[in-house]
Amino acid sequence: MSTRTAISVAMFAILVLALGLAGTAGARSMELGEGAVFGDADLSRDIQETIWFQGFVADAGTSEPINATYTLTARMYDAEFGGATVWGPETHVATVIVDGWFNIELGAVVGGLPAFDTPPYYLQLTIDGETLAPRLKLASVPSAFQSLGADNGLNLPYSGTLGTSGHAFHITNTGPNVCGYFIINNAGSTAASLYGMHNGPGAAVLGWHNGTGPAIKGVANGSGYAGVFEGVVTVSDSIVARGMRGRALTVEHSIAAGGTLACSGIWMTRNPVEGYVLRCADEWGNAEWGPPNVIDTHDENSTTNIGSSATQYDEAQVTLTVPGPGYIVVTSNVRVKISHTSGTLDNLELNHSTSVSSMGSSNTLVDEEIPSTYGTDTDMDRTFSVHSTHGVTGAGTYTYYLVGRMVSGQDSGDLFWYAQTTGIYYPYPPPAMAASDEDAELLRKKAEFENQ
Repeated sequence: MSTRTAISVAMFAILVLALGLAGTAGARSMELGEGAVFGDADLSRDIQETIWFQGFVADAGTSEPINATYTLTARMYDAEFGGATVWGPETHVATVIVDGWFNIELGAVVGGLPAFDTPPYYLQLTIDGETLAPRLKLASVPSAFQSLGADNGLNLPYSGTLGTSGHAFHITNTGPNVCGYFIINNAGSTAASLYGMHNGPGAAVLGWHNGTGPAIKGVANGSGYAGVFEGVVTVSDSIVARGMRGRALTVEHSIAAGGTLACSGIWMTRNPVEGYVLRCADEWGNAEWGPPNVIDTHDENSTTNIGSSATQYDEAQVTLTVPGPGYIVVTSNVRVKISHTSGTLDNLELNHSTSVSSMGSSNTLVDEEIPSTYGTDTDMDRTFSVHSTHGVTGAGTYTYYLVGRMVSGQDSGDLFWYAQTTGIYYPYPPPAMAASDEDAELLRKKAEFENQ
């Protein structure tokens, strides 16, 4: 038996085998024609996991097409020679050959075709007991089983990891419509239609459009947000916000004392004053400049004996790191207990200081006397408010302590009992509110003139 072979392994092309078949009327040749057509020929979404394979058989001597009925067996291997069987054998009995052409449906008898996700794959055919050589290498179309296994050609859910210096996923649309469309059709879902996360210095989501449409567009038909950004957002061009109040643009910024800043629209002026922040003045989104959220608050409820010299209330201090010159307002609400003895004058002084052992350079903020004519009371309860303003000349970190002393009548029963201390930073000079860029420019010039 002699075998002559000419093979072109490419689906939807011509695959040719010339062979001699033992026990038949002379040598035959076989051409394998437009093969590897999926069983669901109308390309509907319910893809059958079979492959149509078409071949042509001719007499090797005369080249005349064969008209006969043969038994045909198919197998798939992972190598051209030897290797392991990855599918089959599958036997198709009484395969009719008409004018040389035959058709078989691979997988229709035994099923279980491979997923075609770890190529290469080689098809081996045996016709009427004679094995054809070499094996036929299967190419792209059977391998597409991996992507045509689910709705509209994509296996979902899909999760994968790729290490590449290029784009992991890239779509270019030269037409007038969108490149990607993400919809969650579930009114109860709180998930994002499109989620981007980046643990490096790049952008989590990047959109580019060289037309007049938006590079990225979010539409919220329910009560959710059209877009939510968790992290730093950088705008290199401009922001245009349109929509009903409360919907055009929402900015949330956490502050030290807790809380958020939410605006329906933001208006910004030129030449903002350093150190101040832009905030919304009303529900319509009208904006004004205000003091920044540089604030520190501390509550202290331990007891500390008040001595006859400057004594810090342990841990009752505030620390602020400020961006520039201005002033810091410190307020303490203080509760003290004074042990009083009839015939003795008790004199308490309270102050804020930058030192734990000094009453500070400013005037005494609280100077309380309990006259000696008062009767003995070993537990006089008093509450005081202590307010102080401290100028700062530049950026830095500043700490202020609550200190006190008993100028007279000091004993072990004189105690700090509780204090709440708050420090707030205000830049200087404070800017005025403006209603337009032109007004802001006039106010800036007026401020410059007044400071000359």
